[in-house]
Amino acid sequence: MITLKQYTDLVKAGSDKALLETAGIPAFLAGENNAAIGYGSVLGELRLQVQEVDADRAREVLNEREGLAPLPDDFIPPELPPVIASQNEGLKLNTKNVVLGVIAILLVLLALYIVFHPRAFSSY
Repeated sequence: MITLKQYTDLVKAGSDKALLETAGIPAFLAGENNAAIGYGSVLGELRLQVQEVDADRAREVLNEREGLAPLPDDFIPPELPPVIASQNEGLKLNTKNVVLGVIAILLVLLALYIVFHPRAFSSY
């Protein structure tokens, strides 16, 4: 294993590890357990490590992210296109139909049980 970076911030280290894993690069965060319980992060003992064969690609992935600017504080995501909204409405209707269908089937099964097992509902 090769250490790519050392961290004092567990969140930043975890973010970089997740970024590498999303890119398909297995990564290990040495010292993560110590940092999670309050030890190690102050001393820079968090180390992001990858296999030697993945080191160059991992550096590229981390460097590409360094060039991205964070979203501004007043960023408002765009609204969903109408097509997606109508698909969600159709999904709600389908869910309602499924629930009604399950209830109908259960009522039919209960009626069949009563008809074919009269002893279950009669007194002796």
